[in-house]
Amino acid sequence: MKKIFTAVVVVVSLALCSVAAAAVSSRLNGTYTTTVQGSTVLGGALNGTWKVKLKNGAYHVSDSGHPIVHGNYTLKGNKISLKDTGGEGKCPGTGVYKFKVSGGTITLTKVHDAAACFGRETVLTSGPLTRTS
Repeated sequence: MKKIFTAVVVVVSLALCSVAAAAVSSRLNGTYTTTVQGSTVLGGALNGTWKVKLKNGAYHVSDSGHPIVHGNYTLKGNKISLKDTGGEGKCPGTGVYKFKVSGGTITLTKVHDAAACFGRETVLTSGPLTRTS
């Protein structure tokens, strides 16, 4: 009887974790904008308004409507891991950022990312990403 009870508790716990992860993921689904100002990175080429679209584990980033990079993301707790799969701004490796959701904004803080991904870091951490849809 104890084994059955333990098995039921484990199954219910795993199901609740899956529901919680899905709730966070769907909570992040949306299109966000952020503005980079005063950056000297790449001679100021990163300055401007950026659009970041997150949907069901995939993301797309554009600058003034021009696609820059796309990839896949995973969530674990309050961390998002980003793996670029294509685009002219594609970074090597996976970047990990802490996120905080507050109302219609997401604020990201770098945990770790490749030095070559200074553009990704600049766009994601220069200010909050504001939900537009």
